[in-house]
Amino acid sequence: MKLTKNTLTVLENFASINDSLIIEEGSKIRTMSVTKSLLGTAVVEEEFPQELPIYSLSKFLSLVKCINNPELSFDENTIFISNDEDTIEFRLSDKSIIVTPPNKSIQIPTEDVELELSTLDFEKCQKVARTMGHKHLAFVGDGENVWLKVLDKNNSGSDTFKTKVGETDKTFTAFVLLENLKFQSGYYDLVLCKKNLMKLVSHHRELTYFVALEPDSDWSDFSEEEVVEEVTEEVTEKELVTA
Repeated sequence: MKLTKNTLTVLENFASINDSLIIEEGSKIRTMSVTKSLLGTAVVEEEFPQELPIYSLSKFLSLVKCINNPELSFDENTIFISNDEDTIEFRLSDKSIIVTPPNKSIQIPTEDVELELSTLDFEKCQKVARTMGHKHLAFVGDGENVWLKVLDKNNSGSDTFKTKVGETDKTFTAFVLLENLKFQSGYYDLVLCKKNLMKLVSHHRELTYFVALEPDSDWSDFSEEEVVEEVTEEVTEKELVTA
């Protein structure tokens, strides 16, 4: 098996979310941060023949780069990274020590705010936030526009920055930790849910992220109608939680 460039890019991104990963048998790869506040799911071109628990994904990817034009093969406890001349034997991990996403597929209960967004918008805000020393971003709806705002949510007198990312007739403030914004570069359909969840779906590949928003987000302009539970699984705090 050869890993495509797209799959390597996905794995590099997932290593930034959680360096430990279980690649499942088949073509779906999933990861969850240690804090359980960020989940990523991708469908790749390769069909993996077995479950592969990897304790250090970054180490594995670095070793793959050490071999020219590598092929992967597997046995019960080892990934062999090789070409005609060289072979690396990479040992698989005990899967019980790896944080894994819930087994059932996840759907957010309601889609309350819908946007199209580029990771360039996040990167711009992250750069400003690092300079200001802030840890949060906020999606802010003012009844006309949606802004992505850099702020210190605990200090109203702190420096701020905002950039317009959409339009809305609602008012809301949805806080998200900067450390949870670890997405592969590209354009996404983004959904905010008043249950303090965010979903991003890539325009370019089968790649989806779920992010827990902060519990002090303000959705007071949204009605509290009951959510009809016609979903595979409603996300609860036990499955995707705030940091």
